[in-house]
Amino acid sequence: MIIPAFNEERRLPTTVAATVDFLAHRPWSSAVVVVDNDSADCTLEVLAPFRDQPVTVYAIGCSDHGKGAA
Repeated sequence: MIIPAFNEERRLPTTVAATVDFLAHRPWSSAVVVVDNDSADCTLEVLAPFRDQPVTVYAIGCSDHGKGAA
């Protein structure tokens, strides 16, 4: 699951938690990839609690602006 994000410090933890919970109960393997679109807030830092989850959460950066680029 790819989640493009730009300044999503407030909403991202809830979204990632719900996504991980959903995917953890599926019969296939999966991962969550958060693509940070050059955020100015703590978007990437709020992902730290998701390090030890049943579904791997990755964070990558994208300096090209716009969710389409992410």
